[in-house]
Amino acid sequence: RAAMSLQHAGICYLPGEAFLKSGWARLIRSMRFTSPFNILGPLTRPCRQNNCAVIGAYSPGVSLQMVEIMAEIGMDAALSPYGMAEGFDPLLGIDEFSLCGPTRVVELCKGAITEHEVTPEDFGMKTVPFECIASKSTAAENAATVLAVLEGREGGPAADFFCMNAAAALYVSGMAVSYRQGADMAREALESGGAYEKFEAMLEYQGRDVYMNN
Repeated sequence: RAAMSLQHAGICYLPGEAFLKSGWARLIRSMRFTSPFNILGPLTRPCRQNNCAVIGAYSPGVSLQMVEIMAEIGMDAALSPYGMAEGFDPLLGIDEFSLCGPTRVVELCKGAITEHEVTPEDFGMKTVPFECIASKSTAAENAATVLAVLEGREGGPAADFFCMNAAAALYVSGMAVSYRQGADMAREALESGGAYEKFEAMLEYQGRDVYMNN
């Protein structure tokens, strides 16, 4: 179904546990701590058509290791962000570009690996308190926020956070020449309804109803 969605909708979701053919899936579900399993999935490169990637890391050292591996397995370009929040211990970061502080980025481009730091201002955004982008208490609440942003019913920090990380994907793929341009493109996709239309197209192949009916 993922392959069909990629072919016909141009986008797909690769749920890690569904793609693991061994007992890894059961093990990951039972674990409540960080381990190598958190980074192994993307590095297996389950989608061979993909030649670039944005893969967050739970520590700065892991960012560098992952990008070095991606260079070895043939990726043309890659970004590995480690985001931080103002007022919090830098060791307690997030594996995404951060809207609440600086983000340390390891980048692979044309065979060279470099490191740099970006801030929300590099995306044309304002820094906000961590509470503005923190996960809600339940998966259902988080899903509702995602849907509200895609449908254009919620803006502010949630939408900016989405646009920031989408901008990184647009930048690493060469579709945007800068993070700021990528953020503008992502915001336009939200405001025009294009992002939600793409989401609906994916659901035709990978939505819950599809699974239930098959």
